[in-house]
Amino acid sequence: MTFLTECLRYFSRWLLFWGDSVEVSEPPELIEQMQQLSRTVAEHYQKIYAC
Repeated sequence: MTFLTECLRYFSRWLLFWGDSVEVSEPPELIEQMQQLSRTVAEHYQKIYAC
């Protein structure tokens, strides 16, 4: 699919909703944004559920 958006920040958060059902192939800025969001979410839950 192809999407047109003016704001990668909001779009990346919307994509994150779909979890591992989404694969971003371009643009590189969106890939980087998705990677950063994924790390942030993972770190958040590691802190919450750390034993």
